[in-house]
Amino acid sequence: MKKTGVFISILSLAFTGAVLSANAQIGIFEGSMDIDNGRLGAAGSASYDAATDTYTVNGSGDDVWNEADAFHFVYKQWNGDFVLEATVGVSGGLATQDWIKAMLMARQDLTPGAVNTCTRVRRDGQYSMQWLTVANDTNSKGSTASDKRPVGLNGARHRFERVGNTFNCLYLDANGNWVLVDSHDVPMTDPIYVGLGVTAHDTGQIATGTFTNVVLKGAQSAASDWQLYK
Repeated sequence: MKKTGVFISILSLAFTGAVLSANAQIGIFEGSMDIDNGRLGAAGSASYDAATDTYTVNGSGDDVWNEADAFHFVYKQWNGDFVLEATVGVSGGLATQDWIKAMLMARQDLTPGAVNTCTRVRRDGQYSMQWLTVANDTNSKGSTASDKRPVGLNGARHRFERVGNTFNCLYLDANGNWVLVDSHDVPMTDPIYVGLGVTAHDTGQIATGTFTNVVLKGAQSAASDWQLYK
């Protein structure tokens, strides 16, 4: 009986350690995890450098688009409206993969098929928005029309907003103005999860997203700051 008790205690400590590791504080965020770990093929990771106020997120996975998402996510549970801003860059992965993505994201929960929406920055700097409005339903997926997607913003300042069920995707132009790229309604019930994501668009490969000077705060609509992208 004593040996069994010791064994159970060791298992309990190991399990507790795993939970603590998965939910360790990273900068302003509460946790970091691989979504749909079984399909990533390589473990992701995340770190925060306080000296440069930079989050480095490494993620594998075949995409955040298919029947189940596969990526690395650094997150914070959130209630109500928010503004999430960061200077976002993405690199790594296979050179042939155009759709490696670094993302500012909001999700209903941490399951692979959860309702979600995000900004997305590709290696070539194409910047746009995507969404899934019904859990586990690929027919409810959508993204910014191709003629509205700016290019060359890999390393630029991006802004992601929630105002009720409306999510807005913006970037900061050379004149210091916030430009609206896209806006879409994605119904979510509080609490939700807000944070930073990276997918390599290739199982087993690792892409790296850098998110600098990250700001996450509650806010009302800043529509007066927008200049519609054309």
